[in-house]
Amino acid sequence: MRINKYFVTIVTLTIFFAAVGCTKQYTPLPLEQLEVMSRAETQTHSGITVSASVLSADESRHVFGVDLAKINVQPVWLTIKNDTDEKHFFLPMSVDSDFFSSHEVWWKTRYDKDKEASKRMEALFRELLIPNIIAPKSEISGFVLTSLHSGSVRMINVDVLGQSQVISFNYFLKIPGFLADHHLVEFENLYQEGDFTVCKTLKELKAQIEALPCCITNKNGDEEGDPLNIVIVSEPDAAWKAVVRRGWDETEPVTGASAMKTVNAFLSGKEYKTSPISALYVFGRGQDIGLQKARKTIHERNHLRLWLAPIKFRGNHVWIGTISRDIGVKLSSKTFTTHEIDGNVDEARSYLIQDLAYSQSLKALTFTGGVGAVPIEFPRLNLTNSPWYTDGLRVIMFLTNEDIPMQNIRLLDWK
Repeated sequence: MRINKYFVTIVTLTIFFAAVGCTKQYTPLPLEQLEVMSRAETQTHSGITVSASVLSADESRHVFGVDLAKINVQPVWLTIKNDTDEKHFFLPMSVDSDFFSSHEVWWKTRYDKDKEASKRMEALFRELLIPNIIAPKSEISGFVLTSLHSGSVRMINVDVLGQSQVISFNYFLKIPGFLADHHLVEFENLYQEGDFTVCKTLKELKAQIEALPCCITNKNGDEEGDPLNIVIVSEPDAAWKAVVRRGWDETEPVTGASAMKTVNAFLSGKEYKTSPISALYVFGRGQDIGLQKARKTIHERNHLRLWLAPIKFRGNHVWIGTISRDIGVKLSSKTFTTHEIDGNVDEARSYLIQDLAYSQSLKALTFTGGVGAVPIEFPRLNLTNSPWYTDGLRVIMFLTNEDIPMQNIRLLDWK
């Protein structure tokens, strides 16, 4: 049987290009080519200086040459300088108690069909890992391979062990590349300076808070829903640091990609920590910041929505908000499916109080009116027809950038 020479050529080329296609190119980039170190935050305590930075998914792929986010790994870059005359030890478990070893991450991402590339990858992973021992008058640097954290910010701790003390560092680090709903809000343009009511005394603040709307509304403002039972009075960044420290996740805006991820999570019941949430309205606009704390599945979450109020108290901003606990899903005539909320909204309010107390940012709290009591026998309905009831009080929480032990929280008696 004669074989057509053109057929042989086609088969040969097909095998060649298939083989080329099966060989991955391992081309990591030097860390210096990225902006990882230039945005690092630096602190110095007791002769130890630590600089820290978190890599985005794109950055980790460039540095390590593979997609680490796909296996839920997020590298944290550290530089630790020891200016003392004593040996110190870095404790990677302080950054993440579930940190990964370099060999483990390499094994999950290795190239089985390119042994040479796989060897280079393994060597690079070892080289990039930060050592533990910091000799006197020396410096170490490298990565801790931590569990993936979604969002645009991350809180991390770094502990360095000396001869007779543990030196602790706390960081609030930005992660580039993540778009949250509040990134689309122009906070500086929400109000003119003359729009703010400036309160100098607690009595003035109480009166302004009680005068705020009782509940959220729909977009047209002609239907009321969940109660506005949360007020946060915060020093700059204190509220943000408190919720991030306690594991609250930011919310993505509605896009084609986020909508598809939401559908997949909804059908599978899997966790989607930053899934978009529906807009509820106060002051004629949707929430300025949407936060959520996922539990086991997308159907079980705590939702916190916050709006910047036109009130200032001793230089601090005032936020009004609503919190709800999703306990399942149900059919809806308005949106086909929606979440069922826990009707005891005071319990969700209590959850947030406890959560922020554990954040060690809560300086003082009190309660005041503004919602109006709703008895369990005659509940009100939110915008998706879920019933809710309440004692009618709002909690006012004063947050600070200082560390406040729980036993030092002040209880103001406003009643």
